[in-house]
Amino acid sequence: MTFYSFRCLKCGKWGSKEIRTNLQKSTFKCVYCGKSTKIKKKNSLGLSMMYRGPFGLGLAAANMTKQMNAR
Repeated sequence: MTFYSFRCLKCGKWGSKEIRTNLQKSTFKCVYCGKSTKIKKKNSLGLSMMYRGPFGLGLAAANMTKQMNAR
């Protein structure tokens, strides 16, 4: 299990997500505005969202999310 911090495309806030299977097939749902976004779109070469990670522990991802939202 790996954890990532993603930035929402709509509101710009950061949130954490645990990826269990595959990063390209996952969906990120923002806890602040509720927008769901696929992490990798079919027509794009890279990931469609800004991210930090991977982190081995969820606490490390949560701390990174707090730091990025405090800016």
